[in-house]
Amino acid sequence: KLFLLGLKLADKIICQTKEQQTQLNKKFKAKSFVIPSGYPIKSSRKNKTKKQGILWVARAEEWKMPNLFIELAKKIPEEKFTMICPPAENCPKYFDLIKAKAEKVKNLIFITQVPFRNIDAYFAKAKVFISTSLSEGFPNTFIQAAKNKTPIISFKVNPDKIIDKYQIGFCAEGDERQMIILLKELLKSNQLWRRLATNAYNYARQCHDIKNTVRQYQKLFEREKDRSAENNA
Repeated sequence: KLFLLGLKLADKIICQTKEQQTQLNKKFKAKSFVIPSGYPIKSSRKNKTKKQGILWVARAEEWKMPNLFIELAKKIPEEKFTMICPPAENCPKYFDLIKAKAEKVKNLIFITQVPFRNIDAYFAKAKVFISTSLSEGFPNTFIQAAKNKTPIISFKVNPDKIIDKYQIGFCAEGDERQMIILLKELLKSNQLWRRLATNAYNYARQCHDIKNTVRQYQKLFEREKDRSAENNA
């Protein structure tokens, strides 16, 4: 109720995606603006880390489907998989279950938690980032992967169809078998991987550079300030 009250009382509502804006406009028409999440984007020339392995980063919650990543590692034993999976406060037993399963897989490294200041190194090193969530708003992990030239393979999440629009990876549309096929195809073709990696970096720079995001907020605040001054005149 407090959240809904906040939406009603807000002068403007910032959305991360057009899909979110469409949902908001059903009840809060003309109040919302789309401003993407912003990150510092380094020059692509500075990222010379050798790429290897497949990365998964998320909390241990059932709707994020960590078990699917574990099964993926089992089915491609020749590749190295890394799973960064902190526990969720609302389901600690599920974390114990996932941790026990992951530690039985030889080609899978399970890491309980990585401080945010250190997480970028894992995205920089990974050859592919995997998302197995059933739903998300806009995952920060997508930006972290893209800005580090790491193509994305998503089980189902594809906000505003960015994966297809910018060709930064593949979405399996909820098909587990298709996700395995897509990952194998990407790992097999260096040419395909390089193209998607370059596209991913260009997408991050074009859409999520924090310098551009800040400018969008500044323009919005300035417009609201001018409007408020006119109303009070």
